Amino acid sequence: DLESRLYRSLAQSYDYMISGDDQKMAEATKLTDQFIAIAKEASEETAIPLRKEILSDLQAKAANFKTEQNNVLMNMSTMQKEYKERVTPDAQLLIAKLKELALAADQIENADLLYAISQVWNEFALSLSAMGRFAQSADPEEGRQTAERVASMKAPLERMGRLLQTEGGRATYREIEAAYAGMTKATESMMQAANRTMTSLENMHSIEQAVEKAASALNQDADKGMRYVGTRVLG
Repeated sequence: DLESRLYRSLAQSYDYMISGDDQKMAEATKLTDQFIAIAKEASEETAIPLRKEILSDLQAKAANFKTEQNNVLMNMSTMQKEYKERVTPDAQLLIAKLKELALAADQIENADLLYAISQVWNEFALSLSAMGRFAQSADPEEGRQTAERVASMKAPLERMGRLLQTEGGRATYREIEAAYAGMTKATESMMQAANRTMTSLENMHSIEQAVEKAASALNQDADKGMRYVGTRVLG
């Protein structure tokens, strides 16, 4: 029936969130489009003012629902773009520069620097893992935990930086600082996109519930009309 299409569309939207499969969202928006088309056709066919009003309202609600679906798709795409185009390159640079520092520290047998680098490696690995999970889940709570994890890299990075005294070492550290700053900014951007995604999903829930209520009113009016016709026929 009419309202079931929007419910199924909402379910498909969640399938997209879980799987990251764009086809799921394509199927979801197709169901929404079907809902709008059916409501429009029914509105044009009926001459009963109340039904026309309800059907027009359903079209408007479904159009808002689709806008929120598009927002979900856009914000999830933003998260993936941030991860691929900002986090990944910065992480690759950070890895390369940490390797350079570790090799140099090993060659001069600087145990303190090697230990400091190992501490950075540990926090970096945990941060990168957390960011990868967050990029897929878009869960704001996981985003908050990810931001805390990324922030935990700051102290060991600074401790490592204080041990670098040569011009070359300081130059490498500045590159590492820039890469870390990029990861931090990307995390903030991803958190904002995740929050917007959750807001859109909440709005979709509200719209779907309002549609159910309006569709119920439409069905009740149709049933009333059928009973009236039946009474006249059986009179």
